[in-house]
Amino acid sequence: QHSPQTLDTVIESVTDSFETFSPFLESTLLVAWLHDAEQCKQVVLNACRKVLQAPIKSERYDWFKLYVFPSSLWMFKAPNSDAYMYEELLSIAQTMSRDIICSMDSIYEHLQTHAQWHKVMAIEN
Repeated sequence: QHSPQTLDTVIESVTDSFETFSPFLESTLLVAWLHDAEQCKQVVLNACRKVLQAPIKSERYDWFKLYVFPSSLWMFKAPNSDAYMYEELLSIAQTMSRDIICSMDSIYEHLQTHAQWHKVMAIEN
């Protein structure tokens, strides 16, 4: 059995790791989850949003692939939700990709209004 102070320290350690995109032990994350699943959920998903926001930084994405993505945490039910944690991650990824697609569509629409657009379209591959 862990003391409340020890568990608070574990939560702080996990939070620090996710906020700084630093390595962490899976077992530490799981202990933190058992102590305060809601706070862990917020910490993990906030870090995922930062990793997936444009422009994607390779060092953050590498950290995500190495430490976060393989975690068994994604198979847990999200607290205060009917969804699993992997569904929460997918929702973030879909939202982020939708924002990028909208931005790209907007740029394309703007380029089409340019007086020289027909010359660009006339270029053969």
